[in-house]
Amino acid sequence: MIANFPIAYLDRRYRFSLYLFIILSIALATRLVFFNGPFGSDDLVYLRRSLDVTYGEWASANYNGALRYGYNIPSGFILYLFGVNLFTANLWPLLCSLIEIALVFRFVWNGINHKTAIYSALFLALMPLHVAVSTRLHADPVVSMFLTFSFIAFFKAETTGNKLAYFLTGIALGCVFWVKELAVLTFSAFLLYPLIFRCWKFGWIYLVFGGLVMLLAHFALMTMIAGDPLHAFKTVIGQLNRSFIGGNQGEDSPWYYFYYLFFDIKHTWLIPVLALYGICATIKTIFSERSVSAVAYAAYWLVSLLLVLSFFPVSLAPLKFAMKQSNYLTLFLAPIAVFAGIAIQRLPRKLGHFLVFLALAGAIGLSFLEQQAYQVFTANSRALVAFAEQHPQRLVLGSVNNRNIACVYALLGGDTCDRLRINDFADITAELTSSNSEEAYAVIDRETLGWSPRDIKLDKAPNCWRDGTLLSPADSGNSRALLTLVLNSATFLPASLKNKLQSLQTPQPATLYRVDLNNLWCEG
Repeated sequence: MIANFPIAYLDRRYRFSLYLFIILSIALATRLVFFNGPFGSDDLVYLRRSLDVTYGEWASANYNGALRYGYNIPSGFILYLFGVNLFTANLWPLLCSLIEIALVFRFVWNGINHKTAIYSALFLALMPLHVAVSTRLHADPVVSMFLTFSFIAFFKAETTGNKLAYFLTGIALGCVFWVKELAVLTFSAFLLYPLIFRCWKFGWIYLVFGGLVMLLAHFALMTMIAGDPLHAFKTVIGQLNRSFIGGNQGEDSPWYYFYYLFFDIKHTWLIPVLALYGICATIKTIFSERSVSAVAYAAYWLVSLLLVLSFFPVSLAPLKFAMKQSNYLTLFLAPIAVFAGIAIQRLPRKLGHFLVFLALAGAIGLSFLEQQAYQVFTANSRALVAFAEQHPQRLVLGSVNNRNIACVYALLGGDTCDRLRINDFADITAELTSSNSEEAYAVIDRETLGWSPRDIKLDKAPNCWRDGTLLSPADSGNSRALLTLVLNSATFLPASLKNKLQSLQTPQPATLYRVDLNNLWCEG
């Protein structure tokens, strides 16, 4: 199929550039169509700290998300250069997503073959989770890009003996630490390399040197902002002990990622299944080769990461494996895409083309559902921001997410969160309610109330709340139109599936009430 295209007869360098341009254009267009925007979670922390960098403010913090300067510094610099708006705030993760696709394309193009490179890059570019996280103000695309860069740079160093490549591997691994401290578990995957390939090279000292440069730079930064070079380590370990190990919060099952890759496939679709076939189809070749080929190295890359991130114990008493979240799947999407591309090349031509179509079409479909679920969740919060702007003299009380989304838009508008007219119920003090006779609005947002552990439980409105009216939700983006089209045209869908899709059309209702602050809970 690909070989019949006229561009296949161009010079090799031009073909590489042209194919890469086409793939990145597809990736960028997909991400812009399914743009997510703010969620009202850690993205608020990332945005606030990035803006601190933009304005030259370097303050300490006791939350690890606020100390991820591998995200905050580049993002803050971008905001400084191009101004503050939603797109520029999201530009750093978006760029990292595209860079990772380009890295995979080049690795497979040079190490395996051109067709496999095209398939692998397309699979990564359109994988639902890869699309989704690239348009959220989150560190996942950034840490994944640096991790992918480190593995590919290390392969180049091993096959060429290039000292600079070793050094850049260390720098990239240091950047992984700068972006997400807990991602340092991935370093253990590199410790498996000499055991698997039975080698030891002096050039690895340059890798260590690169890592030390980044570590010492991090120590210097922590000393400057907190007066303690180990501040980030202490913060992360303390939070890990309190919440994950001591507080029993978070998932640690060693089978967590396998479940999401092969059973609950909404984040990755069929691409991990193709990758599994790709590994099985090449396993004989992998073990028969004497030198480290790109295929054998990709197998090590994928398997070592899965083993380390699934089975590495972070505590022995009680026994706790590495903490897991579905968004951490991004750490090994790149090698999965490589083996999915290999699988297509190993299959009969017609079957391979059919599976490419099925994988890419399904991935795009899941990407639009992912955006719709995301946009529906925040629709009431975004609508409440518009409502508060129309009623600037009134305080509005709601869920934690309602306030967080309002804070994001306040920061993007050049304001601070200190003067917000939207507050969450949990932050309302007794002093405010007892001494303030101001009339305010309260909203019971069934979509977001209860999402945060800080949200209060509110099953129904207190009897003194009055004039309850439904809040009209904000627009849900391009995915809403696509979902409506699917529901109107796909009459053959099973009733259960159709009901699930219909539930994604609009958020649960949010009802606005007029309340008196001095008797908010109707106690008098």
